[in-house]
Amino acid sequence: TALVATTIVLALVVDNFGIVFGLISSLCTPGICMVIPIVFGDIIRAKIGAKRSGPVRWFFHALILLLALFTLVIGFADSFLALIKSMTGQRT
Repeated sequence: TALVATTIVLALVVDNFGIVFGLISSLCTPGICMVIPIVFGDIIRAKIGAKRSGPVRWFFHALILLLALFTLVIGFADSFLALIKSMTGQRT
């Protein structure tokens, strides 16, 4: 299947799996840890008819979401550059 083929290609191309793991983690972790709880919490509150979050809480939620975006961009850029250096044979 495509997943197995992708895994084999990555294993042959990349010497250091930690770099690939860092790249995938930089994409997934901000969403799993910061975005999903905020968004789903609001969706669940709306569905059960509970009191919605106030403006002060949404201000802090916005700050957390900006932090998630920042960590995603910086983490992805750093991991992607490390992956490119690894594939071209340069030292990190």
